[in-house]
Amino acid sequence: MNIIKDWDYFWDNRSLFHLGHLPTETPNPNTTGLAELAQNDLASAVQKLLDVDHEALTKLLAYVDDCAPLKAQINEVLTHGGRIFISGCGATGRLAMMLEKLWRLQAPESMSDRVIGFIAGGDAALIKSVEGFEDHTEYAEKHIQMLGFTQNDLMIGVTEGGETPFVLGTVEYALQHSKHHPWLLYCNPDETLANVERSNQLIQSPNVHNLCLYVGNMALTGSTRMQATTVQTLALGYALFDFIQPCDARAQIKKLKKALQNIDVHLLSALIHDEATIYKNNGLVTYQTTADLGLTVLTDTTERSPTFSTYAFENSNDDIAMPSLCFLSIADAKDPETTWQNILGHPPRTLEWDFSKKDTGIERLMGFDISENAFSRRKSMFLANVHSLFQIAHDNDHLYFSNHAHQLEINTSGLSALSTQVLLKCILNLHSTLVMALLGKFQSNIMTHVFPSNNKLIDRATRYVLYLLEQQGVTCEYDKVAQTLYNAGENMHSTESIVLKTLAKLTEKA
Repeated sequence: MNIIKDWDYFWDNRSLFHLGHLPTETPNPNTTGLAELAQNDLASAVQKLLDVDHEALTKLLAYVDDCAPLKAQINEVLTHGGRIFISGCGATGRLAMMLEKLWRLQAPESMSDRVIGFIAGGDAALIKSVEGFEDHTEYAEKHIQMLGFTQNDLMIGVTEGGETPFVLGTVEYALQHSKHHPWLLYCNPDETLANVERSNQLIQSPNVHNLCLYVGNMALTGSTRMQATTVQTLALGYALFDFIQPCDARAQIKKLKKALQNIDVHLLSALIHDEATIYKNNGLVTYQTTADLGLTVLTDTTERSPTFSTYAFENSNDDIAMPSLCFLSIADAKDPETTWQNILGHPPRTLEWDFSKKDTGIERLMGFDISENAFSRRKSMFLANVHSLFQIAHDNDHLYFSNHAHQLEINTSGLSALSTQVLLKCILNLHSTLVMALLGKFQSNIMTHVFPSNNKLIDRATRYVLYLLEQQGVTCEYDKVAQTLYNAGENMHSTESIVLKTLAKLTEKA
């Protein structure tokens, strides 16, 4: 069996997925050698990633005025009884759902249902993206209809690169079915998306509001869960929550920058080193936090699997051979039903579609038991040299990160609830990226262990092979690399690196 699914569709349409010219897919020159730096000087690697986040936030300051029309339209729609729908895939889908959860915590009860955040694949895709879903616009239409989108509602599509078919499909649907012109948020300049036809059609449409938040290359090449999703969360979030309480976005961004600058780099390095050491010694980690931080912690811990080819969160419906390196446990949640209600802030919205419910249905979601029992369950189920707790908590003025040996405190005074969640996101993204660097899960700043679960990621893996070949002075055609990549995926384990396996095959031939 080949780990690359839907290959025929990719091969027949591969010209649509050549995305290497997009800045979000291009190596960041400021983080070249990041993996090697982490191995030799972890504190410097931490500082380098903090610097990239700081630069992204500085660039976001320039877009504050551009967000004013979005804020005005959100206010208008909500004032006149409409709802705000936020669509995304992967990291941006989790962004959308986190914004809905925050809205439910802060909005008056009479308006708590007026923001709907949804992800390709439905709520079950929060933990593991459903293969191929983001490539199908017809799934977007079916999903929106299920959610009850009306002509009075506003659609805001969020895609890091600007080219994801599912998100574009939600915007196209809204064009035809809403009296409000939809929004499209993305992080690549319009001119670089001009040759991506599916994107350019919407960008050029006079009936679509576009908001480009270009902040440059990602710290880890193509890892748009990092800086791209950070700035999109803030830009959209500040515009949304202004309806509840007016917010000085510039002041919040500056406070967030200061909070990042004040992080104790050496304590954070110690936490990173400790976790990587546990994994190297065949141990497991369970992250423990509260429901109000749950979606942000869940997002980072689950995104490690497709980004670095690690085992995904274990599900009780599966024959579990190997556990996930890390897992999540929500304090004071007794069972899966309570846990998911508390995390989401609403009953789960799963997709009970005949062709997909094995992966997208409620039974699948409930199989992920991230209740308060998760730590003890993992200790009883899995033999491991160490079972470690990594605890994340907060009060009005601090975030706390602690393991068996160290505690990091970060001052959050003056930060809004949204800004605090994004600060937590940035720290966790940095933390997990450098843990994976210490485990050898990427080289320089190239995701050599990316898992090709959709067409964009097949293209990404192909381009990474091409890039590494060029570093060795070897030239090769894209199509040859892609075909070799597919062949390399035959009978391959999901935790292996298809990039390195393909590279080895091609350099042997050379």
